[in-house]
Amino acid sequence: MLGFLRKRTEELLASLTNIFVKANVNPNVISLVALLLAIISASFYYFKIIFLAVLFLLISGFLDMIDGMVARAGNRESKLGNVLDSTLDRYADFLPILAIGLAGMANWIFVTIAIFGSLIPSYVRAKLEINIESKKIKAKSVIGERADRIILLILASLIYPLYKESFDIAFLLIFILGNFAVILRLWYNIESLK
Repeated sequence: MLGFLRKRTEELLASLTNIFVKANVNPNVISLVALLLAIISASFYYFKIIFLAVLFLLISGFLDMIDGMVARAGNRESKLGNVLDSTLDRYADFLPILAIGLAGMANWIFVTIAIFGSLIPSYVRAKLEINIESKKIKAKSVIGERADRIILLILASLIYPLYKESFDIAFLLIFILGNFAVILRLWYNIESLK
């Protein structure tokens, strides 16, 4: 969903990115703060304080978009930053889903498949980046990416007070979209992998 809008979103956030660059903010610090906010969000989910969970999840996701932009705009891209960002993102994906399960707001079957559905697209993308020259990878941005997962979590959070199975449905969608992203990425890059 949002992966297709990433370029437009980055254009809109360029001025904010420049503020971070001019302030000489290390993009790795932004990644760490995004993880910290995801941990806080997960804590609020665990205690069923949904409004604050959503607020911190939104800010975490926003910072996740900004960190890479700051790295590129400030010429501070590095292999360490790339690996750190991807690794911290996986924790930021995993923790709110786990907290929702621990809080009893979702069935554990759905929690499990959501975790799988959130991890597998990133794994496949990473494997493609190892095996294909980065500029030649097709379908880098597809449906089922982190921004899409955050939107599904937020929508489920807003609906939860009215419909208690909202997280189960969102988690099922995360699983389906995540695996759809894997299929798309493999399909579009199969020739490059031969």
